[in-house]
Amino acid sequence: MIYEQHLQKRVYKFKPRAKKMLDSFEEDHIKSVHESIQEGVPPPKSKRVDLLKRIAVSLHVLTYTLSDLIFGRKPRAISKDIDLDIVEKALLLLDYAESQEQLVIDVSSLSRCELIK
Repeated sequence: MIYEQHLQKRVYKFKPRAKKMLDSFEEDHIKSVHESIQEGVPPPKSKRVDLLKRIAVSLHVLTYTLSDLIFGRKPRAISKDIDLDIVEKALLLLDYAESQEQLVIDVSSLSRCELIK
């Protein structure tokens, strides 16, 4: 079902409240980058905004389809409009993934002696 609906180009859009959140998120990110540059510290990851949008679309497609399957219904055509709650969940998922990435970086930077202690 998901595959068939995406054989041709399919464009998703964010509903107004979701778009407003994404715009605010992007503005905050740009401010953080500028502040980091001015302070001479490494800026935050530049692909964070794009990752958030991609995760939101994927989460929307999966949620829409799986909700029908869970309730024993035949999956409907996937809505092209993405709600605010999906973007909020996507942000939680992105934050979690980035925290796990940082944990791996932190652990891998420890010397072997520090890990044995």
